[in-house]
Amino acid sequence: MKNQKFLLIYILFSFFQTACFAQSDFDIIKQRILVSLMKPQADEEFISNLVNTQKPDGTWPGINYEDVSREGFQHSRHLANMVSLGRTYKNTVSKFYKSEKVKNTLELSLKNWVEHDYFCENWWHNQIGTPDNLVSLMLIAGDVLPNELVEKAQPIIGRANLNATGARPSGDRIKIAGILAKNLLFIGDKNQFAEVIKVIESEIKFNTGRRGMQIDYSFHHREDRVNNTLSYGTGYADAFVEWA
Repeated sequence: MKNQKFLLIYILFSFFQTACFAQSDFDIIKQRILVSLMKPQADEEFISNLVNTQKPDGTWPGINYEDVSREGFQHSRHLANMVSLGRTYKNTVSKFYKSEKVKNTLELSLKNWVEHDYFCENWWHNQIGTPDNLVSLMLIAGDVLPNELVEKAQPIIGRANLNATGARPSGDRIKIAGILAKNLLFIGDKNQFAEVIKVIESEIKFNTGRRGMQIDYSFHHREDRVNNTLSYGTGYADAFVEWA
């Protein structure tokens, strides 16, 4: 009888441990997104150059920080640099893994961005390009960045929201919803994340209007009936594949 009680207690304790440590769907999705973000490998010589050439104000030479026109906005290179720095800092096989120099370079570049909040005349950068890069950085390295910088980045990432002017149904809505979903993964909002996933799912449909996926499976991004299947249509499909 004593052995049976001991066995029962052991089974219950084991079950309790398994229940406590089992990952939720939310955590699994977050981990899979992070694995995807960490796949690109930055050239170590490129990272060395970023560390050694960064200016005291957090900018880099060769980038025009004055031109925020639709045709300009080289600031996207600054964003890409930050993502590369974060990815390299977290890469366990890189010689820059947990490098203080890389971390300091990253912090200074992010500090410059949140203080200036570079805003482009092209809405796409403001609602998609910039938030996408910043949320990628947060998922990759947000846990090692100063809380003050993380908090200041949130309103900028928040320009990717379902009420944004670019979040048009059958247009860039799923791209913006995807950025929003990744940010919700970062901040840990499970309930709103589930709602945004429903929004992404709801865009899988034929559109009876001039925009979106047509009944012949072509894709029209604008209302002028131009066929955009190989451009916007591919991005439309890619977004669903990513979340599936």
